Amino acid sequence: MSTVHAQREAGLLTDTDVRIADALAGVLSGGKDGDLMHPVREEMLMRLERAALLDLGRSEATMERVAHMMATGKPLRN
Repeated sequence: MSTVHAQREAGLLTDTDVRIADALAGVLSGGKDGDLMHPVREEMLMRLERAALLDLGRSEATMERVAHMMATGKPLRN
């Protein structure tokens, strides 16, 4: 079990936190086709980053976080 998922089980991270961490790990590892023996080109990293950002930005949880931050100036832990 990864540290992120262990922290979720311990109640330290929310499902949204885990989703963000998984998206970041996907980008940094070169995506599902990433290979330790072959470097990932910058263009591919940018495509992966864009796809992850768009996916996360469309989620209900992200929209709730943004709205809450704008209204209160404090982060929402959802």
